[in-house]
Amino acid sequence: MINLHLFHGRSFVEIVKKDFEFLDTENLFIILEDHGIQSVNETIQKINDLQKEKGIRNLIIHNLDGSKAKIVNRIDINYNVHWCTWGYDIYNTHFGFRIRQFLSDKTLQVIGIKKMNPNIMYKVRNPLARKILLRAYRVLRRENHFYTEIESALFKMNTVSCVLPEEFEIVAKKIKSVKFRPYSYGTIESIIPEKLVGFDSRKLGTKILIGNSSSVSNNHADVFEKLGSKYQMIAPVSYGDTNYKEALMEKYPGKNIEYLLDFMEYDAYLKKLTEANTFIMNVYRQQGMANLNVALYLGMRVYLSPKNIAFTFYKELGIHIFSFPDDFSKYENSPLSDEQIQDNRAGLEKYYGREASQKRILAFQ
Repeated sequence: MINLHLFHGRSFVEIVKKDFEFLDTENLFIILEDHGIQSVNETIQKINDLQKEKGIRNLIIHNLDGSKAKIVNRIDINYNVHWCTWGYDIYNTHFGFRIRQFLSDKTLQVIGIKKMNPNIMYKVRNPLARKILLRAYRVLRRENHFYTEIESALFKMNTVSCVLPEEFEIVAKKIKSVKFRPYSYGTIESIIPEKLVGFDSRKLGTKILIGNSSSVSNNHADVFEKLGSKYQMIAPVSYGDTNYKEALMEKYPGKNIEYLLDFMEYDAYLKKLTEANTFIMNVYRQQGMANLNVALYLGMRVYLSPKNIAFTFYKELGIHIFSFPDDFSKYENSPLSDEQIQDNRAGLEKYYGREASQKRILAFQ
C-alpha cells in the first residue's frame, strides 16, 4: 500500500520527498499543474486506478483548495484522507475568520478594503446570504462554486496536521470527527545548507528584513512607518498579491527600502538574508514559519506580533522571540548574545530536528 500525495504546483514537493523517504511505505506524488476540469478529472481517474493497482494507505492533501476539494468529493474513498494545512486554507470564512481581522488599519489604507479578496463568497458575512448566492451560482453555472466544494470536502478529512499543533483547535471546532496527526514540513537539517551549519552570527549585517512576501497579511505599512528612515530594510515581495505590492511600493518608495522583486535561488536568497541581523514579521496569524526558522538559526533577532499564534509557540520552545512594536523600541536591531542564539538553535532542534520530525511521520507508515 502507498501514501499518495496531492499537490498543486511543485512547492514543497522535494521537501516532502525528503521527509518521507525513510518510511518503508512507498510514497507517490500527483502534481496538478492547473485548476482546469480536465486536470481534475484526470487526477480522479489516476487516484482510483492507483487504489485498484497498489492500494492507498493515506491520501495526503497538501493545502486544500477548490480543485483538490472537487477531487476529494468525487473519488472512491475507502482509505484515510489526510489534510496538511498550510495556513490560509484554515484562516478563512470556512473557519469563522475574516481577512480583515488579520490586517492593520494602515494596511487597509494602503490597498483599500475592496481589493482584499476578489471572491464575493469570502466577503459575505451573513450565512443565509451566502447560501442564497451559492444556490444561485449552482443554478446559473450548473456546477458548485469552489466554496461549496471545500465546505463539503472538509468533512471527508479523517486526519489533519497543522503547521503549528495549536491550530488543530481551529479545525476541530468545525470538524468534530477529525483526528490530529502531527507533521511539519522540513527539518532544520533540510533548510540549513551544510555550509551554514553553526553559522557565525557576527557575519550578519545590520539591515532589517521585513515580511516574507507581498501578501497583505504582512502589514508592512506599520513596520515601515515605525522604522522610518533610520534603518536599511529588505522587503521580499517576489510573490503574493500584485495589487498590494504595487500599492505598497507606490506609498513607500523609500531609498532605504530594498524590495526583492525577482525570484532568487535558495542559496542566493540565504546569502541575501545574511545582510540582515533582524527580522520583523508583523503578521497576526501563522505564516512563513520556514523563513522564521532560518532567521532564528542564523542568529537574527526576530520580532513577531503577539497576536500571532507562533509567538507563544516559540516561547514555549524556549526560543527568544520579541514583540513588535513594543520590544522594538527597546532592542531595535541590536545583535543577540551567543547564549540567546544557542538557546534558539536548541529550541528549533527540539521540534524541527530530524529525529523529532521522523517520530511524527512514523504515523504515516
